[in-house]
Amino acid sequence: MKYPAILYLTMIVLSFLVLFFSLYDIANRTSCSMEKKALALEINGWRILKIYIDSLNHNNRTLKYEVEGKVRNSLFLDQERTQVFFQIREGDKIFKEKNSLNLQVLRNGEEKIFELDFKCEI
Repeated sequence: MKYPAILYLTMIVLSFLVLFFSLYDIANRTSCSMEKKALALEINGWRILKIYIDSLNHNNRTLKYEVEGKVRNSLFLDQERTQVFFQIREGDKIFKEKNSLNLQVLRNGEEKIFELDFKCEI
């Protein structure tokens, strides 16, 4: 009777390990996808109009900005891990070169540069 109990316990432990590593892989793929999108994004002087956590859209971190006279929303900082989202203020202008993770923030004539980190582990 000991062997079936050990077999069941082994199967349960293995199931939990498979589930854990599957969830870790999904989270990493999401982070890498967001990093890839951020790298492809070029920001030329977005003027931040509003910064908010959108409770109607899965609590996504959202930037409402104006560029070239058009008002738009962006979620590109939603999965970012260094909390740059909370450093940006309404009225700031932000810049980012394509294929770079450096975000330049201009506020009252002062410049700050933040390095974005999405915790992508390839």
